[in-house]
Amino acid sequence: MKCRKMFCLMFLLVLGCSGGDEGSTKHRETYPASGIVTLDGTPLSGVTILLRLKTDDISASAVTSKDGSFQLTTYEQNDGAVEGEYDIIVYKNDSRSPAGSADSNEVDTVSEPKIPIPVKYTIFEQSGLSTTITPEGNNTIELALESK
Repeated sequence: MKCRKMFCLMFLLVLGCSGGDEGSTKHRETYPASGIVTLDGTPLSGVTILLRLKTDDISASAVTSKDGSFQLTTYEQNDGAVEGEYDIIVYKNDSRSPAGSADSNEVDTVSEPKIPIPVKYTIFEQSGLSTTITPEGNNTIELALESK
């Protein structure tokens, strides 16, 4: 009888510890998404793009390369974005030396000229920027900002 109770207890314990999401947050499927950011026709490098899903608490982001191009990240580097409609903001992170930088003088020699992004593009409710990510098709986002 003791063995039977012990077996049942062990069986329930094993069932309770296996399967399920193991306490982790489930990730929704993402789809490749990329684009380019320009200001008055000039590509913006080193700016951050932040997308906020309109229907859920999910966001995607990217930092532009020298030619203004970017690839979105939601959960893992360059994995894209979840399907849906997004509001977008664009802003410049003005930190002068990255954490762990070996030599702050080196950072100063490669610093980029400051290009002011109009404030309206940094506020979700005012930016006027939006996009829709779909499972099929080309998720290319062209953000043509204007200084005036």
